[in-house]
Amino acid sequence: MDNVIVITGASSGIGKATTQLFAERNWNVIAVARDKGKLKALQNECKGKVSVRSVDVTSLEQVEELFEFVKSEFGRLDVLVNNAGTAQDNSIYDMSVDKWEKTMKVNLRGPFLCTQQAVRMMKPVKKGRIINVGSVRSVWVETGNCGAYNASKFGLRAFTETVAREVKDDGIAVSIICPGITNTPLTNPENNQDTSWWLRPETVAEGVWFMCSVPENVNVFQVVLFGTKQNVW
Repeated sequence: MDNVIVITGASSGIGKATTQLFAERNWNVIAVARDKGKLKALQNECKGKVSVRSVDVTSLEQVEELFEFVKSEFGRLDVLVNNAGTAQDNSIYDMSVDKWEKTMKVNLRGPFLCTQQAVRMMKPVKKGRIINVGSVRSVWVETGNCGAYNASKFGLRAFTETVAREVKDDGIAVSIICPGITNTPLTNPENNQDTSWWLRPETVAEGVWFMCSVPENVNVFQVVLFGTKQNVW
């Protein structure tokens, strides 16, 4: 059977580009998002084997059902890409508790729930990859009313390293890709802003592909990529 990959946040942006890329390269792709309409459109657009599942990754019950589907339908899982994310803009001073908690639920609870289920499938066969989609803000904090996002993405990197250390002897590689500003629905360019140097989702997807293309006993733990004009230091 062809390799099996689960991609969350697959209905747009980096997740969509990654789904399309892996489907074109003959992987069995399970594309996960909440919006059923966008998922169906994605499935119709893709060249390859794409299954779609409408899932809220912050729901334990729905995540458990997702991985039960993967087990019953494919019997294996080679790669999980935790891509689902959100950005709630506000300064820490002005941010509501609801916005803070939503950011942490999607950006940290979601990867935790999905990773837990993925590891349970991968451990018995002693192989697999888990790739978390972080941000340059997993490495460097940027200003600009994004305190919750910064905290969640820094936390995601710490989570990645923690799990990588826990499962390294089980043959499971856990890593993080940290893109700079990328032209996706999550970003909101200002009027007349030059976005020509922004990353394209397809570029980040190629980074994910690279991380999956190395030998099974190699872990590309962290990839950081950004447009040359981005001020990251």
